[in-house]
Amino acid sequence: MELNKDKIKLELTEKQAAVVMQALEAFSRASMGQFKYALQEMFPHIPLNYADGEELEHLIRQRLNLIALEKGKDPYFPIESDTSWGIYQQDKCHNGSIAWPIYQALRQYLAVKRNDGYFDWSFVTYDDPADCGGEPAPTIEACVKYKDFPLYCIGEDRFNAFKANMRLMKRRHAWDMIDRDFPDLPKGDAKEIIPVKKQGIIVRYDIRIHKPQKPKDVSIQTTTEEKKQDAGTVVHQ
Repeated sequence: MELNKDKIKLELTEKQAAVVMQALEAFSRASMGQFKYALQEMFPHIPLNYADGEELEHLIRQRLNLIALEKGKDPYFPIESDTSWGIYQQDKCHNGSIAWPIYQALRQYLAVKRNDGYFDWSFVTYDDPADCGGEPAPTIEACVKYKDFPLYCIGEDRFNAFKANMRLMKRRHAWDMIDRDFPDLPKGDAKEIIPVKKQGIIVRYDIRIHKPQKPKDVSIQTTTEEKKQDAGTVVHQ
């Protein structure tokens, strides 16, 4: 672990990262009053169904609110089971709002890694960390959010024409060639042409797709996260 006055660099195994992610989610959800989801993360070995979670959540909220009243404070959590604080309400969630983006960064990294470097926007596990908590966005060095696709098999003449277009800054013509000759390149947030050199000579071009999306029929479905409430949208006013 490297330490300086501004940031901490921490190395974790994938299993350790998954445990940290689990702990951060439990803490964040408890801070919002989503105790049923927090308990599911804390005790995954206990077959806690939704009804059990609802009952326990109500009891915990009720007891904490009673303690607050006994101390002369206003009730803290809403009693209604279908409402909770939103993660952007830092005045309510406190450090839970700081923990949530760290959890999301780990969640995204593991989801992309397990999906062969691809994103799948059908699931919240691939979302970028939320801008909440007032701290800089956490970064994971091993999290690469792009894939490079070499432009092979276009023939020497076409490669020379492509290279000429690049040299003459006729990138529109270069992209026309790419779109025509490589229609199966994955979609993504953005794409760019990357020259690959050996001994100072361009030997090929790669297409870098940022946040590439794998076709849905072959995406790896590894999470039940979509079944949970999105912490950023459940807000009790």
